[in-house]
Amino acid sequence: MKLKIICGQLEITPGRPDVNYKKIIDAIEKARSLEADILLLPEMALPGYLIGDIWEQQTFLDDCAYYAEKIVAATENICVIFGSVASEPGKLNEDGRVRKYNAAFACQNGKLLGGYQGRSFFIKTSLPNYREFDDCRHFYSLQKLCAEEGASVSEALQPLEIVIRGTSLRIGVMLCEDGWTENYHLNVPQTLAANGAQLLCNLSCSPYTLGKNRKRNRLFSAQARTAGIPLIYCNNVGIQNNGKNIFTYDGCTSAYNGDGSLVTSAPMYADTFLEFTWDTKVNRIIPTCPPAELPQEPESVYRALRYGTAKFL
Repeated sequence: MKLKIICGQLEITPGRPDVNYKKIIDAIEKARSLEADILLLPEMALPGYLIGDIWEQQTFLDDCAYYAEKIVAATENICVIFGSVASEPGKLNEDGRVRKYNAAFACQNGKLLGGYQGRSFFIKTSLPNYREFDDCRHFYSLQKLCAEEGASVSEALQPLEIVIRGTSLRIGVMLCEDGWTENYHLNVPQTLAANGAQLLCNLSCSPYTLGKNRKRNRLFSAQARTAGIPLIYCNNVGIQNNGKNIFTYDGCTSAYNGDGSLVTSAPMYADTFLEFTWDTKVNRIIPTCPPAELPQEPESVYRALRYGTAKFL
C-alpha cells in the first residue's frame, strides 16, 4: 500500500495556542484537500516550546487542552500526529506543581489513538537540560514515570497502531531529543524498532545551531540504517525566546530510508509542506522532491541572523 504523508513545517508562535490552533486547522484542511493519509506536525506545535514560566499558568494549560480537543475533532478522514503539553491532574512534579508532559497526540476521525498505560498521549522519554533547554524544570519524562510506576521503559516504548484503508500500521512516535540519544543509556529509535515499529517519526522543535543539520543527518541516517526502517524528522520554523536568548527555528524537515539515505527535505526557514509517499509493501519513502541544499556555514549564520532579526523586529 502507498500512503501519502505530509509534514507541516509550520511557523509556530510561542505562548499563543489560539494562533497556532488556527494554523494547525488550516494545515489539516489543506492536507485533507491534498488527499494525505497522515499529517505530521512539530513538537509543541500548539503551545510553543521556549515559554518559561508560562508553563506554570493553569489557565494556559487549560487553553492548550481546549484547543487540542478541537484539533482532535477536526481529523475526519485523516490521521494527525501533533505535539502539545499534556497535564495530569492529581499528580505533581517535584516542585509541587501540576504534572506536565511534553507529549505527542495521535488522532484520526475525531478520536485519540494510543498512548502510554491508558493515557491518550505519547510521552517524551529524554528531556534535554543543557544550553537553551530547561525541560526537567517543567516536564516529567517517560523514564521518571516508569520508575514511579515500576514499569520498564523499553516495554513502555510501544509504537502507535493505526488502521488506514483497512491496513494496520505501527509507527514509532518520538519527540525531538528522543532521536538524539546516542549518549543516553536508552536508544529510543532502536527500542521502538525492536518493538515492531515500521516507521519512525520524530516530531521536533529544534532550534538552529551551527553545524546541527549536518550532525543530525549523520546521526539520523545511522539510526535509520541500524533500525532498517524509514525515519521522518518534522521540525518547525519561527523564533522563540528562552528568557536569555532569541533562537531561530530553521525547519529542514527531512525523510530518510532504511538504508540511511536522505531522500527528501524542506528548505531552511520556509513555512511549508513536505510531501512524500510511504510504500508500506517495500517499506520505503518515495520522494516528490530532492533534499534541499544546505548552505555553507558562513551563509547559514547570515541567514539565521537575518531571519531572526527580521522576525524579532
